[in-house]
Amino acid sequence: MKQREDLSVIADLEELLEVVLGTHVPFTDCDGTYIADGDDYTLSIAIADDTLEILNIETHGARRMGSDIVTAIHSVADDYELEVMAKKVQSSAIGFWTKMGYEEGSENGVYHRT
Repeated sequence: MKQREDLSVIADLEELLEVVLGTHVPFTDCDGTYIADGDDYTLSIAIADDTLEILNIETHGARRMGSDIVTAIHSVADDYELEVMAKKVQSSAIGFWTKMGYEEGSENGVYHRT
């Protein structure tokens, strides 16, 4: 387990996403929400307690990009022993999240990694 500081988690995720996606898109800190807004994707995450919260993923074009991003998030979260949850899940994205190994939580629109 790596010692966790939120900025270390974000830096490691930036680095892994660059390798996986082939492009560097830095995260911007907007009051504790970290946003990476590139040409091909937008990703918003937050870290609360011991949980990495995926607030939004939008991909533009490339197939499997969403699952590649989530797999990268899982890898970094595992390194820091963070739980992962997807919040604000739209009904059109439920199939994606269940295929990625998430189950609906007790809160509406929240899915937890199993």
